Amino acid sequence: MLPIHPILANSLLFLILMGISIKDFKDGLIPNIFVIGLTLLGILEFGGTHFMSVLILGPLAYGIYKLYPLLRNQEGLGFGDVKLMTASGIWLNLSQLPLFLIVAGGTGVIIALLWHILKKEVRFPLGPALALALGICIVGN
Repeated sequence: MLPIHPILANSLLFLILMGISIKDFKDGLIPNIFVIGLTLLGILEFGGTHFMSVLILGPLAYGIYKLYPLLRNQEGLGFGDVKLMTASGIWLNLSQLPLFLIVAGGTGVIIALLWHILKKEVRFPLGPALALALGICIVGN
């Protein structure tokens, strides 16, 4: 771990999370550069101390990505969401995972309902919900 001032790290984190949210709302995708930035900043901040969270969130997200289409015959998560969830694990300790998943899921449901009402589309961006959940977990830490 390289020493990085917490205010600088959190400021960069929130800029990245805002970029993810704006881009996903606007274009329906999460650019790799944001996920790479989130990952590198998390490694600088925490090293490998939250590796178990990565090992839980990564396979969980990938499992949903692969299994949901088999159950519902439609895409559940985009691969950007999978990468974002996995990268979020670098920032979260194990005790924060339930809060992260609850906030992301609850916010995702609200976004989905609003998206369906306002845009009349079934597909909606989940990245902003994941970004908000990560931000809340970091602020609450």
